[in-house]
Amino acid sequence: MNEWKRYFEELLNVKSNTSPTTQTIPPADKDLPINTGPISIAEVQQAIKQLKNGKSPGLDHIITPELLKHYGIPMKMINAIQSIYNNSRSAVLVDGQLTEEFDVTTGVLQGDTLAPFLFIIVIDYVMKNAETQHTNEQGEHGFVTNQRQSKRQPATTIHDLAFADDIALFETNFGMVVRLRTICFSSFLILIILSLYVIWPWFHAAYVWRQSTIKSLNFSTTSLLNNTNSQVPRILHQTYRDIHSIPFKWQQASNSCRTFHSDYKYYLWTDKEGRSLIEKEFPCILSTFDSYPYDIQRADVIRLVVLYVYGGIYLDLDIICLKPLDKLLNYEFILPQTKPVGLSNDFIVAKPRHPFLLQILNDLPKFNRNFFTKYPTVMFSTGPMFLTHEASSYPNRSSLDIISPVLYGKYVYNSSYSLFRHLKG
Repeated sequence: MNEWKRYFEELLNVKSNTSPTTQTIPPADKDLPINTGPISIAEVQQAIKQLKNGKSPGLDHIITPELLKHYGIPMKMINAIQSIYNNSRSAVLVDGQLTEEFDVTTGVLQGDTLAPFLFIIVIDYVMKNAETQHTNEQGEHGFVTNQRQSKRQPATTIHDLAFADDIALFETNFGMVVRLRTICFSSFLILIILSLYVIWPWFHAAYVWRQSTIKSLNFSTTSLLNNTNSQVPRILHQTYRDIHSIPFKWQQASNSCRTFHSDYKYYLWTDKEGRSLIEKEFPCILSTFDSYPYDIQRADVIRLVVLYVYGGIYLDLDIICLKPLDKLLNYEFILPQTKPVGLSNDFIVAKPRHPFLLQILNDLPKFNRNFFTKYPTVMFSTGPMFLTHEASSYPNRSSLDIISPVLYGKYVYNSSYSLFRHLKG
């Protein structure tokens, strides 16, 4: 760090002598200080004040909707995307303090739900338009790869990176660029089709939740803990493939929850026991259950079935309980909110025979698809993305309560209100 600091201090203090014009510019003060410490909230506030029209940089020229139309994306989906990004506001968290809010334009926030999908569209568009013919020898609209030879052989340029500022093309000759374009186009065309087929339900779910669950997402900690109308039986459920191979740290986490709930019944469901329950209570999904390629998919389904049959509280084995959960029994159904958007299934509270669980179980065969790799296959068939989609399509979704991040404890650290701590790994 000190070497870099010295380098930039020297660089900033060098007097330029490249042209007569720059000779008249006074040099910077000697020993110009460089702040290498953490950014302060005052600096962030100053940057926010300097935003043009109070907005963060984005796609004000609205290329994205036109691209989506070009690829045949339904207007319903385009409107959903625009609704998510238009007229929204953000703030920056610095050392536990939030800055003032500022408008966000239609740019896609890094790490956002829509980013992978829109990136696929953009890269395909860029690669399709990588080769173009211009008569302008200076290449004002792109980078010249072949100089103009004649009227019939104008200059060839690489252009149209448009708003994809994360994309750069580095090749030594135009032939390599053409081959790269061909490879990328074929690959990303497949991904575009796959994205429309796979990811649209979750995008729609994210849109629905952002539009219709404000009350659930923002209910106060006090209101949750003061309700006294018990709906859920005192049962703790957990799952693992067998009882003899549970990692020691997970055993300790499980013991923490059992200690706080010594008057609860406790069930550790193995894969074998879970399958037997499914065979007895839900034989219609048994073939789907048996066909899953990954153990985690079967674990996802087992937790849903045991909660539907018995009710109670389900917790993943990597969750450490910090407080009793008795007051959570006062609600019919509770799920945790996850980041960047949607719902998680590592903690669920449900009364027996809840209709939302019945809907989920009935829809499992419809979402039993293989998405080439483990992560998307699990997430979209039985995991959080599937669950988020189901919640968005549930007719009585206002009856589902979403536990706040403060209580959930996964994204908020050292809060006295947190009910849980989550092990890593």
